[in-house]
Amino acid sequence: MELRGAGKDYSITGRTPLTAMSDASIYLLLVMLKTLVFYIFSSGVVAPVFIFSNLVVYLTIFTLCGLLAQNPRKAYFIAHIAFSALIFIDINYYAYYGFLPSIRDVSLLSQVGAVRESFLGAFRPLSFLLLVDIPVMAIFYRKPHSSTAPKIRSTVVASGLKPVIAVFLIMVLFPLFAVNLNMDYVYTRFGVIAYHFSDLYDSLFNRPAVNPEQVGPGGYVNELAKEGRYFGIAQSRNVILVQLESFQAFLVGAEYAGVEITPNLNHLAKNDSVHFSRYYQQVGIGNTSDAEFIIHNSMHSMGRVSVYRQFSGGSYYTLPGLLKNHDYTTLVFHGNKGDFWNRKKMYESQGIDEFFCLERLEPDEMIAIGLSDGALFRQAAEILSNVRQPFYSLIITLTSHVPYTMPPEYEFLAIEEELRETQFGKYLQAVHYTDRALGEFIELLKSRDLYENSLIVLLGDHAGLYPHNEDNAEIVSDYLGRYYTIDEAMRIPLVFHVPGSGINEEIETASGQIDFFPTVLNLLGLVEQSGLLFGRDMINEEQGFVALQHIVPLGSFVDDEKFFMMSRDGVFKNSLAWKVATLEPVCISECVDGYYRAIDQIRRSQLMINTDLIGELISGNISELLVSD
Repeated sequence: MELRGAGKDYSITGRTPLTAMSDASIYLLLVMLKTLVFYIFSSGVVAPVFIFSNLVVYLTIFTLCGLLAQNPRKAYFIAHIAFSALIFIDINYYAYYGFLPSIRDVSLLSQVGAVRESFLGAFRPLSFLLLVDIPVMAIFYRKPHSSTAPKIRSTVVASGLKPVIAVFLIMVLFPLFAVNLNMDYVYTRFGVIAYHFSDLYDSLFNRPAVNPEQVGPGGYVNELAKEGRYFGIAQSRNVILVQLESFQAFLVGAEYAGVEITPNLNHLAKNDSVHFSRYYQQVGIGNTSDAEFIIHNSMHSMGRVSVYRQFSGGSYYTLPGLLKNHDYTTLVFHGNKGDFWNRKKMYESQGIDEFFCLERLEPDEMIAIGLSDGALFRQAAEILSNVRQPFYSLIITLTSHVPYTMPPEYEFLAIEEELRETQFGKYLQAVHYTDRALGEFIELLKSRDLYENSLIVLLGDHAGLYPHNEDNAEIVSDYLGRYYTIDEAMRIPLVFHVPGSGINEEIETASGQIDFFPTVLNLLGLVEQSGLLFGRDMINEEQGFVALQHIVPLGSFVDDEKFFMMSRDGVFKNSLAWKVATLEPVCISECVDGYYRAIDQIRRSQLMINTDLIGELISGNISELLVSD
C-alpha cells in the first residue's frame, strides 16, 4: 500500500515476525549447520539444549533484522557474514588453543606482528569451507530492492517486535548468571552468541570486589622458616635459569630413529642434578610471559588475562627482588623486542636490574620470531662473564617457538618423509636445535669460569604439542606407544643442575610452576617469611598437588596418583579422572576435595593480583589477612 504526501511516496510495510523468519530461513539453515560443525568439532557430541539455544538466538536476530531494517535482504546477508566470520574465528582458535576465544584477546593483537608466521599457521585450510557460501549467497540474492519509497512501519510490526526482543534479551542475558561458574558452561548450554555476549560482559564489568574474607591468603603464607633437604647446597652461587620454549617432559631421554632428541638436557638431568619428572605448566593466555610470572612470584596466572599486559603496575614479592636484597645482580635475556608482551615495563616491578632484549643485543642471526638461540646463548655468556657476581639470570629461548620453522642447515634430525612437514616433525627439529645450542652454552660457561660456581636451572615454559589437535594426538601417541593425554602434554622439564654436588635424584612428586620459587630458596639456603607464596618447596614436600586452569577448565588438578579434568559444561558429574600411571578411570567422587582446593588456591591468587594487595600484605598494613582460614 502506498501513500502520497508532501511530494513523497510512502509505503506501509506489513511484515510480521513469521514473514521475516520465512525470508531468512536459508540464512538460518546455513548458520545453524556451521554452528553444529563447530560444536561437533569442539565437543564431539551435540546436546539438544545447545541446538535449541542457538536456534532461538539466531531466529530472534534474523527476525529483528527483517522487522527493523529498511532492506531486510541486505540485513540478513550482513548478519550471515558476521555469524560465519565469528564461527570461522572460533573454530580456528579452538583448534589451535583448545578453548574458545575471548574479547580480552583483542588486547593481544599488537603481538601478532612479532609472531605472524605462527598466527597465520593457526588457520586450518578446511575451515575456509565455512566461508565458501558467502560469495554464492551474494550472487544469488543480490537483487534490486522492490521499492525505494520510505516506509511507515505498521502496528503489526511494532507489536511483533516486543515478544521477539523479549526472547532475545532472555537468551543473551540469562547466561550472565552462569558467568562466574564457567564460561564453557555458557557455551555448551546457551550457544555461541550467548558465550560471546557473556564474555564481553564479564570482560567489561565482572570485577571482583575487595572482600578480606576472599582476598586473604588463607593457608598460603610463606612457611620457609626452616631448613629442608639439600638446604643451601647452591648457597652463594650464581643462578642461571634457562627457560626452554615449548619443551615438554617426554623429550627427556627420548630418541628418534636411534638419535637422542635432547642429548644435552638428558646429560644434565642425570648428573649433579635434581630432576622433577612430573612438573606441570600452569600458564594462562600469556603463555611464556605467564611462565616467567609464575616462577618469579609463586602466584597463579590470571587465566584469560595477561598479567604482564594488564597488571604491570602492581606490587609484587618476587624471586629476583628477593635476591637483589641479598646482593645479587639480576638480568633477563630475550631475543625479541623489549615491548613484546610488555616485558620491559613489567620487569620494573619484578626486581630486574638489566633486560637484554633485541634492541640491546646484536641481531647477527635471526630465526623465526627473533634472535636464534645459538646467538642468544653466545651473547649471554659474554655478558655474564663481565657481570658482578653473584647474579641471577633468566635466559628465554625463542627458536623452538611454534610454528617450529628451521633453516635447512639446522635440521639435524633425519625425520621420516611422512612426518617431515607435520607439526610433530618440525617440533623435533626445533627442540633438537635448541638443545645443541644449550650444549654449546654450557661449554661457554665452563670456558669463562662460570660453570662450577653456578646453579643451572633448565625448565620448560609450556607445551608445544597439545592433544586437542587431532594430528598431534595421533602422531605423538604412535611415537610414545601410549595414548597421548593432556596430563602428558602439560608436563614440562625441570632440572636443577648443581655442578660438583654429586646429586643424582629424580623426584616424581607432582609439582607446578608456582612451586619453583620456594624450591630455589631452599637450594640457595635462604629463609624468608616476608612475602606470600602459593607454592611449596617440592624437594621436601611429601605430597604433590597442582591446581590447573586455562588449558583445562578451572577446578582441574593433578596429584601424585590421579589427574582430574573438570567438565567443560560446568557439571561436576560429567568430569573425567584417571590414574596417571595406568590411565585407569577414577571415580570422580574421590576428586571433590581436590576440585575445591584447586579453585580456592587459584581464586585467592588471582584476587590478590586483581586488587593489588600484595604490597600492603608484605608491608604489614593488612596483617589481619595473614590468619589462616
